[in-house]
Amino acid sequence: MTAVLKVENRNVLDTVRRYYLFLYYLFQFLGFTWTFSRLSANLILQGQGCLYSAFSSCAEVLNCCQVLAVLEVVNAVLGLVKTPVFPAMIQARLSHYLLVFVCCCVL
Repeated sequence: MTAVLKVENRNVLDTVRRYYLFLYYLFQFLGFTWTFSRLSANLILQGQGCLYSAFSSCAEVLNCCQVLAVLEVVNAVLGLVKTPVFPAMIQARLSHYLLVFVCCCVL
């Protein structure tokens, strides 16, 4: 009886994990796609003059996606993904440093 409950619990947890990861990756994909399309449209429509206001046009969505990128480390710590924790931390930190570097150089 307890073996059946353990199998059912494992199936439920696996389903919840899959839905969570699907929604997480979907939100990240949509956020970065929206940011890229917004920046591309501004560059095409306004030319080089939009470079100084580029970050302010998509700052909220980009900052939200970068903050949620920290969840990549949390997912690795909790074992939701098979990624080791240390590479996930490096990836999250480098994306933040890259964003700060690009914003400081453009602005």
